[in-house]
Amino acid sequence: MKKAAIALICAVFLLSATLCMFTQSAVAETTEVPVHLWNFEDGIAGWAPYLDNSAQFTLSQGQAETAALSLEYTYSSSDTHNWTKSPIFSSPQYYVALGDATHLCFDLYVQSGHATTGSLSIHPTIQSPSHSYWFALNAVTVNYSQGESIEGGLLKYSYTLPLTDSAGESLAPTDIINYIVFPNIGVGTDYSGTIMYDNIRLVRYETDPEPSSFTLERAEISETVGVAVGDTVTVECEASGGTQPYSYAYYALKDGEIMHKSAIWSSSSAEEITFPEAGTYKIVTYCRDAVGEKGVIYQTLTVEQSVVKPSGISLSANTLEIDKGQTATLTATVTPADAANKTVTWSSSD
Repeated sequence: MKKAAIALICAVFLLSATLCMFTQSAVAETTEVPVHLWNFEDGIAGWAPYLDNSAQFTLSQGQAETAALSLEYTYSSSDTHNWTKSPIFSSPQYYVALGDATHLCFDLYVQSGHATTGSLSIHPTIQSPSHSYWFALNAVTVNYSQGESIEGGLLKYSYTLPLTDSAGESLAPTDIINYIVFPNIGVGTDYSGTIMYDNIRLVRYETDPEPSSFTLERAEISETVGVAVGDTVTVECEASGGTQPYSYAYYALKDGEIMHKSAIWSSSSAEEITFPEAGTYKIVTYCRDAVGEKGVIYQTLTVEQSVVKPSGISLSANTLEIDKGQTATLTATVTPADAANKTVTWSSSD
């Protein structure tokens, strides 16, 4: 992209950030209905770094509460609103009309304790030919002291942005969306670590007359003691309330790596998991109802190295006749030969 075009993009973004720093808004008594949804359960195909600048980073599939778009980056606290030294990425090429969507929503995660100063400024921008190519939404500020602490040492931020710019102009249902750009701009921050995005979606809202009472009651693992490499356990779920049907997703993670992933949002309330390696696993069970209310249960399971168990025992003689006062020797053989426990307990009776 030519330098003049890059400068124009930055100017549009900075104007938006200067005029209105948008924070999370809530829509009361409504249900969110996704019009266009991007999650990363099946990978990050099409998402890529954007703008040819000096911010060197790559995108990958990470794990937050579910699979997420992940990048690693180290900011310099001496850089404030330095667009050439901040990671910027974009969605896959889209080329469809906006439709009846009214808001852009997304979940953002950063690692707790990975910054001592400053903040991040996120400038979601939609590329639309109907609006001089760039339509910059109001920026959001990631303040490290205000995130929700969740499993794995992460801070979570959930944002809902109206599809309007700083001047109050809105996108129309017929406007074409080419793709969405996410600049992650450092504001005097020394943050160094992972930034993740999930559940990026364009949505509309419908009246929700009844509050949801959906609950994931339990996720029971069939065996929790003596599980060895190669063993298979079954996780069974039970949910209640909300709106049926329910759908489910299951993960097994070891040292942050996904070792098992079920079909995403399947109808099965049970899942078999086989363990390929020894170690401590985090078993994560998700359930959601028909309107998107979610529940999650985290469990820990220790998997030992494979143990060969005894399968049989035989004697050197099946019958033995001896006179009173005589002795004889019997030998017991445990199979298989590599069984871990070959201890034999002897007993006799008249």
